[in-house]
Formats: sequence, structure tokens, C-alpha cells
Amino acid sequence: FDLTFYTIKGAMVPVRGNTWSYDEPLTTTGFESKSSLKRAVSLPERTKKTIMNQVKKDMYINLPTLDENVYGYGKQVARLAQLAHISGVLLDNADGEKKLSSVTIEICQTLHKHLSAYLSGRISDTLLFDANFGGIVSKNGLVDSADDFGNGWYNDHLFHYGYIMYASAVLGKLNSTFVEEYGDAVDAIMLDVAHNAHSESSKQDANGSNVKRHLFSLFGHKTKPTSNKDENAEAFLPFTRHKSWYDSHSFASGLFPFADGKSMESSTESINCYYGSYLWSLVRWGPSSGKQKMASSKHKEDSNMVDFARLLLAMEIRGVKTYWHVANPTDGVDTQHDIDIYNPIFAKNMMVGNVG
Repeated sequence: FDLTFYTIKGAMVPVRGNTWSYDEPLTTTGFESKSSLKRAVSLPERTKKTIMNQVKKDMYINLPTLDENVYGYGKQVARLAQLAHISGVLLDNADGEKKLSSVTIEICQTLHKHLSAYLSGRISDTLLFDANFGGIVSKNGLVDSADDFGNGWYNDHLFHYGYIMYASAVLGKLNSTFVEEYGDAVDAIMLDVAHNAHSESSKQDANGSNVKRHLFSLFGHKTKPTSNKDENAEAFLPFTRHKSWYDSHSFASGLFPFADGKSMESSTESINCYYGSYLWSLVRWGPSSGKQKMASSKHKEDSNMVDFARLLLAMEIRGVKTYWHVANPTDGVDTQHDIDIYNPIFAKNMMVGNVG
């Protein structure tokens, strides 16, 4: 084709074909890598003690409150989850035993208290299911489109819910009863941003009775159903809401119109979203989730759920390295793109903020 359309991301040309396939290396790192876990466990006892003294100080600082907005609440529970993870690595792996230390248990109890309040709708900025557009939105965001950073209009869901999924995954790993209590609710939140419409397991989870109950009952309706048919309608969720499969990365923009198209600025939070999805998938459907004895076909579907989250994470990392990480070839930075992808005048600043 003698046709080229120039964009900030380079020259776009039409390509003819029926399929588009490519290979994406998937991460094998879960909650931590084997090497990082080995280094952490082998730290000098004095260093471990210093870290844990700080963890004990931090575990009751800046706790989430019931009137916190959906974004702030997520950040605070994720912070608690990180403290629980640090404690679990430094204290609970030291002697090779599976028993949790008193510090880890105490943090998990605090984390459980705040996550359960969020997932059971006891916070003021509760979550609702929007049957019109098919998604989980905040109550405040529906009242005011500018509130909650536009959550009610589907802005930044991957940022907001990534923290919840990460916190839930950490707690679920340390306390399996949490998964039994709130697994369906966390599944529903994950499916809002990481729904695999082509997976049988994901279809069943999105439309199955348990998750549907949380979508329509626990989270409630944006508007009251007008008929019995609406009440019994299967939950509709879009395929990977924010992900652009052509660009590899996500766009945080929701229903707001922008003159220069959709955009995203917080690339670390977008990666955290799919990292949280991956970790929650490991806890929910991974080899250590207690489902090893399932039928082989079901086991394969559950494995696909984990791998799909790994794929979203790998794509997001590659997209961020491609379009956000700008560096000279001599800097030794893994940017995964040609230095000429951006205009030289722009590229010389070595800084990318908002990508559209």
C-alpha cells in the first residue's frame, strides 16, 4: 500500500491479513522471585530487625477510613498488604516453616478488617454495578463525574482496582479463608478490568451465579431494574476494558471525550493492575490454590486464567518500555524500542508523561 499515517508513535501503514499472531514472553515471577526470596532470607539478622521495627511502626499509620474514596482506600490496603508480605518473607520463611509469625498475623487481621469493609459495601463510597455499560463503578463517581478521578465514567479503573487485587492476593496467600469469604467479590472486580471473553472459565465466572450475585446484589445496580428480565440478565463485562491490543499498553481514559484521543499517564499503576490480576489468579486458580485434584479440562481452563493475566502483564510491561522509557542506546536501559520512535526534538528530553 502506498499509504502512511504519521503518529506520535511512528508511521502507521495498512497490512492485509486474516490473523495476527506474535509471541510474548511471560513472567515466571509470582509474589517474589526465587533469587530475591533467597537474598531476603539471608539478610543479616540486624538488618531484618531494623526492617521489622519499621514495619511494626507503619502497620497502624494512615489506615483507610470508611469515608475514603475508592482510589485512596485501595492504596492504603495495598500498603498494608506490602507490610504483610515483607513480614511474611522476613519472618515466616526464616526457618522454613509455614506457620505465620504474630506480626504477620496481626497485619493480616488489620488488612482483613479493611478489605472486608470494602468488599462488603460498608464504605461510604461503595461500589455499584452499572448494567448499562457493564462495569463496577463507585457511587461518588456516579453522582459527580469528576469525583474519584472519573471512576463513575470508567476513568482509571485499572489504577483503582489494581491495588485491591494486589491486597486481596497477598491476604489470600497468607489466609485462605479470605478467598472462601470474598473470592467471588474480588473475581468480579478483576473481571471489570481483565475479563477474558474467550475463556470458558472467565465466561462462567462473569456470568455464573456467584459472581453475578456480587455484580447485581452485593454491588447493587446503578439504576433499579425495570423488569424481571433485567434482574435475571447475565452480567455483561467488556473484553479487557482498558487494554489496547494493538498498542500493547492500556488507556486509562473512560467515557470522557478528548480532542487528542484516549490517553494514559501512570504506567506503573497500569502494570500494577495486571500484576495484581496475575497474583490474584495465582491464588484463585494457580497450582497452589487447592484445586490440583480437579478434572483435567477444568485444570486447563484455570491454568489459562493465570496465563491470560500473565499475558496482560507482559504486554503492559512491553508497552511501557516501548513508549514511556526513553533512553540513549549507550545508557544500557531496556527500552524495547528504536530510539527514532519519537521526533528527535521530543526524544531529546528523555521524558514521556502522558501517551495518547
